Amino acid sequence: RFDHMAVGGPLFIDVTWHPAGDPGGDKETSSMTIASTAVNYCGLETLLHLTCCNQTKDQITQHLKKARSLGLKNIFALRGGKKLNNVLLFTFSVTHFLLLLSP
Repeated sequence: RFDHMAVGGPLFIDVTWHPAGDPGGDKETSSMTIASTAVNYCGLETLLHLTCCNQTKDQITQHLKKARSLGLKNIFALRGGKKLNNVLLFTFSVTHFLLLLSP
């Protein structure tokens, strides 16, 4: 209930990207729909977590375009990491890609 949450006057809320729940879909329970409702109907500043792991550039681009069209501006993009000799490695390529897409 976002209306109850809004009464407390939070600085922002965050919505986790949950792959099992069709996060980029149009269902009421999708991460995008939940974040859009919080922003557009309740006026809550919202941070959408976007998991980029196991997604193509095209898929990420489509999710970002949809988020923008829904009025979502704050995206926390999680790239994930790869292991090499049991050492977790991270890349900044997703960050650079997201910056190129920003308006």
